[in-house]
Amino acid sequence: MDFNLVPNELLKKIFSYLTTRDAKNISLMSKRMYSLSLERIWSKPTFMLGIMDVKFLKEISHLPIVELCTHDFYCPLNEFIKTIPRLKCLNVNSYIVQHTLEEIKGVKIPLMVHSMAIREDEELNIFQQILVLIENNDLVSLDLEQAGQSFEPHELKFLSKRVHISDISTRSCNFNEGNVAEFINIISAMKSCKVHFQMPEVHNYFFTVEDLEMMVEKNIQVVYISTVCLATNRRSSNLEQFVPVLKRMKHLDQITLDGYYDDGPPPVHLFVDLPIYCLTTKHFKFEKNKMLEIVDTMSQIKELKSVELCWNRRGNYKLLPEDLLLFKHLPLTLIDPDILDLSEETVSDFRKVLDEMSSFSYLTSSFYKFESS
Repeated sequence: MDFNLVPNELLKKIFSYLTTRDAKNISLMSKRMYSLSLERIWSKPTFMLGIMDVKFLKEISHLPIVELCTHDFYCPLNEFIKTIPRLKCLNVNSYIVQHTLEEIKGVKIPLMVHSMAIREDEELNIFQQILVLIENNDLVSLDLEQAGQSFEPHELKFLSKRVHISDISTRSCNFNEGNVAEFINIISAMKSCKVHFQMPEVHNYFFTVEDLEMMVEKNIQVVYISTVCLATNRRSSNLEQFVPVLKRMKHLDQITLDGYYDDGPPPVHLFVDLPIYCLTTKHFKFEKNKMLEIVDTMSQIKELKSVELCWNRRGNYKLLPEDLLLFKHLPLTLIDPDILDLSEETVSDFRKVLDEMSSFSYLTSSFYKFESS
């Protein structure tokens, strides 16, 4: 196709369906493609370089930005309005830099608000502050995480009737055995709401298989589960009973095998068809003749993006160079020398193995100190 024959309006429409990465690639073709792809690339940017300041905000003010996330910046909310002329929506989702109610109320464009971004107040709790925002601002959506208080069923129901709740963490709700069914019914009525089973600061309630079954039946969009939230009584054998219902959760994007189990490591081999992103040595009992089996289990997990080899209190076995080599094709992100059988005789062999591994991103400095000693 000759892009020169395609009108600008049609190209912009086509570019709107591209991923940001594809739009960036298109922008490199010519000055015209660069100009037409700017809107797709910069309309809703996110930044991964840390907290930006007002100076950086001014540097990007000429770009066609219509939405920004406050967690990317360290500056007052009014700076976004003053500096970005085309801004149509502000996502107030910073939890490192929290904002007062008055500061958020002062924003006169549509808002998406994360409850963790609201600073606690001596007079009004988080629920009451959210009500004020609903009354005074154009609140587009609300993301509920733990925010100084846990919401009761009637409070969650009240909010869900007045604003779209896009995401909700289980640690933002005061679940107990008597109200869990009520909470589930309320959440099931919240359209397009994503549910996150996140590790709470205080364990008031652990979810049962029956709870998860109810959520599946009501098609609740559970997207993340930390297994520490499940009623396992700290036994990996009890974790096995959750596998069938977890496999039926069609919206599930990620599971983390958190917590410590008194009867041994979790049954990772039963979870290989589920979206596990990260595994560490705590998930296995390392033994001399078990390493190939462990690596084979990890290799079967399609969504696996990170493997961390670190000290494991489940056993004293340390990896030999030939053991470490088995992990060569896995996404290693950390290797702690404490897990390696380092000695003057093996350090050169370990170095050869590490030189073959280009995938892992972090090796603790003690290895280099040992190697140079």
